[in-house]
Amino acid sequence: MENSLLAAIAAAGASIMENASAVTSITISTTAINYLGSMWNTYDRYYGDGGQARYVRYLLNKVQPELFCEITRMERLTFDSLIQELRANLLLKEGRLVSVEEQVPIFLDITDFLDPRYFGLVLDALWSMYPNYVKFDEESCRQPEHLRNNPKYKAFKHALGALDGVFVSARVPVDAQSPWRNRKHVLAQNVLATVNFNFEFVFVLAGWEGSAHNTRVFNDATANGLNIPQKKQRPSNKQELYNLRHASLRNCVERIFGCLKRKFPILRSAPEVELRKQVRLVYVLCMLWNYMRCHETLENMMDDDENKTSQDNTGGFNQDRDFDVLQEDEQMKRRHDRLAGRLWTQYLEYCSRL
Repeated sequence: MENSLLAAIAAAGASIMENASAVTSITISTTAINYLGSMWNTYDRYYGDGGQARYVRYLLNKVQPELFCEITRMERLTFDSLIQELRANLLLKEGRLVSVEEQVPIFLDITDFLDPRYFGLVLDALWSMYPNYVKFDEESCRQPEHLRNNPKYKAFKHALGALDGVFVSARVPVDAQSPWRNRKHVLAQNVLATVNFNFEFVFVLAGWEGSAHNTRVFNDATANGLNIPQKKQRPSNKQELYNLRHASLRNCVERIFGCLKRKFPILRSAPEVELRKQVRLVYVLCMLWNYMRCHETLENMMDDDENKTSQDNTGGFNQDRDFDVLQEDEQMKRRHDRLAGRLWTQYLEYCSRL
């Protein structure tokens, strides 16, 4: 290879020196440059990442679908569909040395190498898809049939979903870190999300400073009469029954956030990009989750450990966890009591038939 390149350069130089005609010199020089360009294109793609390009190409072209899913946490058909949509809508273009298929794994940080060029390009492309896949409307919030027909949740027939918050690691300049530290003194952004009962995001609000999540509502509520039933214990009054039913519905938020962080490790530690992109990243990954829900079954998206943990926790809140909610006003308290009363009456009728 190197001998051929040197020979081409030498031939071009000799021709330029020997020919008196400027036109002839330009023609020969152009030919040599084109030849060198064709030789350069024979090199393997390489974009200064210590060989990670080869790993990405191996992942895309060689591995079996099962291994591909294990590494990317995405079915191969789902990945191919995403690439097709990005191309069809002209949201992402081929790079000089990196294809669209290669740019997406780089964005997901699968290679443990974050290239800021392609991270930004893919982030903007997926951000454009967000309004199409994260919607807060009647269709998105319709309850699944197994809940609508379950008498245990009759009092929640008008519920649109469940709302909760989570901390996501943030990387902030030293002179601006103070408001971003949460109660555990960790730099984080506070993300609030609403999830429907099909395990899809319908509303996401990211970008609040970590210190904004600072009210220990759970402890305050228990001190003022909110009694959470212990595991495997029957509720002893209407308030405990209400909390039991509400907790089991709300559990879907905890599960979806847990699975989101498992699927996208980039959420576990903040990437070395500006804060604005870190905030947008949360929206984009929530969109990707919904995109995968459109193409994959829930069983494929939930790993066994997460399912087991969530099932064990269903029916009771984590006593060590803090929650940040607005104080109930009188109207909400009356509604709470009314629902609790209906649930308790229904529960007593059910127990009397046993």
